[in-house]
Amino acid sequence: MKKTLLLALFLSYFTPTIWCQTTILTDLIACYPFNKSVNDASGRGNHGGATGGFLVQDRFDRDSSAYFFNGTKDYIELNPIDFKNNYFSVSLWVNMASIPAVGESACFISIGSANGVQSISYVNNGNSEGFVAEGFVAEGKSLKCTGGPIAKTSDWYHLVFIKSESDYSFYINGKLVSIIAAAGINPFYGNEIPRVVIGRRSAGQNTFTHGSLDDFHIYKRPITANEVKLLFEGEKQPEIALKVDNDNPCEGDKVNFEVKGASESANYRWKYDGKSKLTYVNKFELNTEQKQEDYEINMSVEIVDDFTCFPQKPKKASQNIKVKVCAELTNLTIPDVFSPNGDGINDTWQIPNLDRIPEATIVIYDRKGTIIFKSKGYNQPWDGTLNGSKLESGTFEYAIRTNIKGEKVLMGAVLLVR
Repeated sequence: MKKTLLLALFLSYFTPTIWCQTTILTDLIACYPFNKSVNDASGRGNHGGATGGFLVQDRFDRDSSAYFFNGTKDYIELNPIDFKNNYFSVSLWVNMASIPAVGESACFISIGSANGVQSISYVNNGNSEGFVAEGFVAEGKSLKCTGGPIAKTSDWYHLVFIKSESDYSFYINGKLVSIIAAAGINPFYGNEIPRVVIGRRSAGQNTFTHGSLDDFHIYKRPITANEVKLLFEGEKQPEIALKVDNDNPCEGDKVNFEVKGASESANYRWKYDGKSKLTYVNKFELNTEQKQEDYEINMSVEIVDDFTCFPQKPKKASQNIKVKVCAELTNLTIPDVFSPNGDGINDTWQIPNLDRIPEATIVIYDRKGTIIFKSKGYNQPWDGTLNGSKLESGTFEYAIRTNIKGEKVLMGAVLLVR
């Protein structure tokens, strides 16, 4: 009792909220996410021993997170001690690189010996082909669950094979495709020492998988239809947003990014300027480089849940920021006279570099303090008019606020000459 309580407390503390809402961990005896190894991530120590094969991208395009089998000699073998059960569930993902030739099959997992196995395969018998979940119930007698689509190469399929007290059932991509009554009948694992093999049948040289396998979950109980759906779809994740404290910094400034909405167990892969960095916190401080010219940075972040037994599709967010050469901008040269007389020379009040500060505000007043011109940004320089009417020659005051951190308001006067 004490051990059970401690285990429950451990799981409730370390398991992300999305999975705590279900019984998805109950009686899980092994899981293989293939995250850079063939180890069991359930904590029970049912690690695999690989013969050939190698790690590849998974269905979420994450590197070294699925396992590829070449179809001729590759497989992974497990210690059978925990896998010979009367009730069970086996869930896996498969991406086939080729379809078996007529008369051949590709076995993704088998549990048992030569004359009695529980297995999931893809079979091509010439007249038909498709996924097959086979459960032996006696020597030489098996029940076969079939159905679902004819597989396409390079597509991922989710397969779940379940033995309950009453039947065998088979799910493909979250849907029940076959159910066979087996009330009071236990699985038969053969008369020999059982083997548990991933990537081929426990006995049979022409049953090797050619393609990628991923995210195995093996239970010593029948899981529910809702749990099948959860394993197929994953828990709905909240939307995330990438916030930035300054989207128009000067070169050399620090810019702080923060992710909003991710789970507490998330990892963060930040990418910018061809660089990549993995962190375990939702904040990232970037020191902008000095390049002597304005430039843009695209900061993107990929959020990956850290609970490796139940990987989720990574969430992504990004932000573009423009970095300015502020040494030039803050030393603005402001002309004190211009002549809008239509000769094409000095007809507008040109202020070099001011158009490169889109957040700047410019206000021009007459001697009475009436606002003559007001603008955010300076893409359209003042032409000496008010509401389209030409103003007489005279002196006008101005106030220019660059809105660059630490900069003061620039104030002065400009002479308009007709």
